[in-house]
Amino acid sequence: MEMQQVVRVDLPRIVVDKMTYDFAEVRPDSKKTATFRLTNAGSSTLRITDVQRCCGAVVKLEKKELSPGESGVLTTEFVAGSMPQALNKKIRLLTNDPEKPQIELAITGKVVPTLAWTPPRFEIAAYQEIITCPEITIKSLDGKPFAVKGFSATGACLTADFDPSHTASELTLKPQVDRAKLAAAEFSNGRVKIEVTHPDYEAIYLDFAIKPVFEITPARIFVVNAEPGRAVLRTLQVQDRRTTASGDVAGQIESVTFKDGGRVEVRGVTNGGKGCEMSLAIWPAGEQTRESLWSDQLLIQMKEGRQLTIPVHVLLKSPPL
Repeated sequence: MEMQQVVRVDLPRIVVDKMTYDFAEVRPDSKKTATFRLTNAGSSTLRITDVQRCCGAVVKLEKKELSPGESGVLTTEFVAGSMPQALNKKIRLLTNDPEKPQIELAITGKVVPTLAWTPPRFEIAAYQEIITCPEITIKSLDGKPFAVKGFSATGACLTADFDPSHTASELTLKPQVDRAKLAAAEFSNGRVKIEVTHPDYEAIYLDFAIKPVFEITPARIFVVNAEPGRAVLRTLQVQDRRTTASGDVAGQIESVTFKDGGRVEVRGVTNGGKGCEMSLAIWPAGEQTRESLWSDQLLIQMKEGRQLTIPVHVLLKSPPL
């Protein structure tokens, strides 16, 4: 009777100490690290051929190859989101384990804030006679007292008094507007940073928008298939938001120019209500020999010192051959 020979095949076998790393609760914007221990429980070399991470995570693999019985650590670092939300990140491992060529690991939890503030964002009406900013109230949701140790705003257009030695579970700031810096601001959206001593936060942030004295419609000019060398005709409306506006906005305009070399000609200005309508002819700068996008900023200088800015983008089509 002929005996059959049994051939032993050595194979790798991956074992992970946990398939899900659950953080339970994490604080907003906190830095977190999740670790997974990988072990080769097989009889030949285990190879991790690829690690596919989720967006926003940094993955570090201690060893790409593990001998039989050897272990290594997979480390994942990430920053939790700033808003309350569920945490669910996936990491996919590709291996030479024939039974588990692909393994998906999960990182779970939820972002739970321990500070809340109102308003979350606000507007500054620069056209009002008395320009105000809403009070900002910060409240500790876990009852831990804290202090404010710093206050800053884009363009330094807002300031606030505070006592860095005063701690409480709820604090209110009363920002003041610097009219001169607000008038000189070349931005329409900014951010307030408030530094705090709460153990879970270094600072909180509030976005704000500036509603300017003059509103321009449209807010930007975009032209498609313009003829090279030919003027582009457009109309702009400039509205004065102030309640004390005289209605002669046209008389307040000192000049209309381009910032970086474009040419503009004002072909007509008509007052109406608290605003005016301007008819413009625009010539992009330079010679265009092929299809290209030309961009510049249209600057409207007001006699009182304000400068209004309108982005202009003109897509020119190729001239005939």
